[in-house]
Amino acid sequence: VGVTCIFALQSASNTFAEQSMELTIGQDNVRCIHRGSSDEVVLEEHDCGFSIVGSTVVSRNIASSSTKIPVPLAGFVLVFPQNLLPDEIDIMCDDDVTIGLTYA
Repeated sequence: VGVTCIFALQSASNTFAEQSMELTIGQDNVRCIHRGSSDEVVLEEHDCGFSIVGSTVVSRNIASSSTKIPVPLAGFVLVFPQNLLPDEIDIMCDDDVTIGLTYA
């Protein structure tokens, strides 16, 4: 079992209470792709991809079909199934949502 990424989800306009989402690399089809292994990641249908540099999520992607996204030069892409997202929050499309990240 690998590193756990803990995401704190917050709404700038307080449309929902702060929530957290934990994803552990190597469990539930959660994968980490870094620049040393590839320049890009292919997200399959219903995969999500967070491009992360340090503790900042620099982009959020969800695939409705096979989609290529670049791996950040100084970071990685965390790939996980869409069903691991919180149901009530559209964190992929809602610009009102901010995402904080810590590692355990």
